[in-house]
Order: sequence, then structure tokens, then C-alpha cells
Amino acid sequence: MSKEVRSVEPDRTTEALEFSRVVDVTALQGKRTEMILEASEEECAALARRFGVERISNFTATVVLTPYSSGNKVVMKATFGADVLQACVVTLEPLTNRAQGEFVAEFVPGA
Repeated sequence: MSKEVRSVEPDRTTEALEFSRVVDVTALQGKRTEMILEASEEECAALARRFGVERISNFTATVVLTPYSSGNKVVMKATFGADVLQACVVTLEPLTNRAQGEFVAEFVPGA
């Protein structure tokens, strides 16, 4: 597996997506690749507005891209985490929690 920490530029073509990256799957050259992504302050602020919380910070994601040998599909496994500041629903005091999760998605180039 190829493991690298690289800077992948944000996807500026789709303003509706607050945290998005475009990867040229042909550059993977059939190799499993791991990337560590970090959201910018602007991306975190946009996500906080979307979810109605006071602040999101330290948003990172580890993404593993695995191309199928047939070349017709790429599987992405992502784990992510972020610090979320929001008001308590009872006391309205500020609370910070760590939100984290993972998901898997399949992409078919050209579909």
C-alpha cells in the first residue's frame, strides 16, 4: 500500500460541498493509496453554519482509495474526526465534543 500525506486542493467547482476533494483516479496507477486530509478554517466555518453549531475545528480525514484490478471501480474508505462546539440544549452552556465516524463508498469512473 502506498501511504502518503499530501496536500490535495479543495474542490472549488462545487460550492454546495463544504469539504470536498477531487482525486484523479488514473494517477493511482492501480495502487492502493492513503491520504490524510485537513479542512481549512473556511471549510470548518461553512460546515458549522450548515449543521447549526457554533464552531467546528480540527477536522481531519484519512482516506484509503483502492482501485479494482479491472479498472472499473475505486473503493474509498474514510475515517474522520472533528471538534464540535455547540450549546447545551438544556443549559445553553457551550459544550465541546469530538465527533468521529467512518464510511465506505464505491466510485465508478465515468458513471
